[in-house]
Amino acid sequence: MRKPLLNLRTMLAAGLLPALLTACTMPAGGGKAGGDAEWRPMDKEENVELKVAYFDQQSFLTLYGNLFRTKYPNVEFEVVPLSSVYGAPDPVEAMRELIEREQPDVLLLSEEQYGAFASEGLLYDLGPAIERDRFDLDNMHPGVIELLKGRGNGSLYGLAPESNSMVLYYNKDLFDRHGVPHPTDRMTWEELLALAEQFPSAGEGFERSYGLFQSGAGRTAFDLIRSIGEAKGLLVADADNARMTIAGEEWRSVFASVADRYRSGAVSMPPEPKPDGAAAPPNMMVVSPETMNFASGLSAMALDSAMGLGLLGAGGGFAVSSNDGTRPGAFDWDLVTVPVDASQPDATGGMTLPNVFAVNANSQHTAAAWELVKYINGEEAASMNAPNSPMLSSRPAFKREVEGKRLDAFYALAPNPTLLHQRLPSSFDKAFALAADREIRRIVRGEIGVDEALAALEAEGQTLLEQALGGE
Repeated sequence: MRKPLLNLRTMLAAGLLPALLTACTMPAGGGKAGGDAEWRPMDKEENVELKVAYFDQQSFLTLYGNLFRTKYPNVEFEVVPLSSVYGAPDPVEAMRELIEREQPDVLLLSEEQYGAFASEGLLYDLGPAIERDRFDLDNMHPGVIELLKGRGNGSLYGLAPESNSMVLYYNKDLFDRHGVPHPTDRMTWEELLALAEQFPSAGEGFERSYGLFQSGAGRTAFDLIRSIGEAKGLLVADADNARMTIAGEEWRSVFASVADRYRSGAVSMPPEPKPDGAAAPPNMMVVSPETMNFASGLSAMALDSAMGLGLLGAGGGFAVSSNDGTRPGAFDWDLVTVPVDASQPDATGGMTLPNVFAVNANSQHTAAAWELVKYINGEEAASMNAPNSPMLSSRPAFKREVEGKRLDAFYALAPNPTLLHQRLPSSFDKAFALAADREIRRIVRGEIGVDEALAALEAEGQTLLEQALGGE
């Protein structure tokens, strides 16, 4: 049965008020470098039709377009919907084809698409425009800017009004009932796994309890292992030299440690993934019994993003009910930063940028396009949209407030520097995660040892890597 997709951005984008914008400057003609043409301010009286690649027209106009037109009433919008992109086997290639076919002026991109298109010269360098307009980056989350620059080879080819960071949610009632000390910010992954073992695992199916629960929505059994390894500075593969690096002793230790916790039931193992499952758009949440375990009060801890607040009835006005009708979050809960490694205590690999706005390098309306991108990422849009968004505002001054909860944990860590310049093809990442998931399950079932599994993954991964790199 198909799981329901709840489009939170469309559902929650309501009650917005008109906003006034600050005028800015931008080169009159298109180009990849934002300072190569004659600069002039955008003319309010000029009739411009901007083509915008976005989820759908209604949500764009509600969130941004109608408000933007209170300042520039002569700007009209044509929205190119992205439904075909997120349903595609390769969203990067599908978006590339959409850009070539439709030539939108303003692009809504995933982080992966942004990194790929920045390196291909498809995006306008916003750096000179940001400097000339003195656009406020200082009050944006430094980690967001760092991540954008990392994906853009040191330059800003886009801006992201929101981010999504992983944190550790925990059930305070369960911790107190079992006399277990509460989790803390920047505790290590090893400390997390030790905490998970202090809770009994009981029940069956979706009603089973765990020390640490992992949502089954799009996750694999490899995700936790990869998070722990990358926190240590380990990489699955070296793309520059087309070489797998998964079979080292440090990776072996991580595989063995997590597999032991899967086997004991201290940590939940996500349901077996479907190889042909299409990714949901980043503004959608999959709600099913397997995602509601922690919110229903069954497990002690859960790794989740800001969207987990919604499952607890505390995020952007969105709430769901568990199977028995009880209200999620009816227990006392809180959150801390995602665990770290002692070697990088301020770094996380759990920060992502679901929505990056960029200007097409071939746009004939760069002045208006930049003005729109600037508005979307400015203070006025943040003040109106942040309270109702399922994600985190990139401007911490406008972060959501949930009484008594430590939401600063979402902003406490910086991007993992080891991962900033890693450019593994998405086709490899997906295929290897499925292969690793298969081998981990074999380890847990006792069909194969860790060394044998890693040797198999090294060989299979090398083939997948060479195929992916050869296809670029």
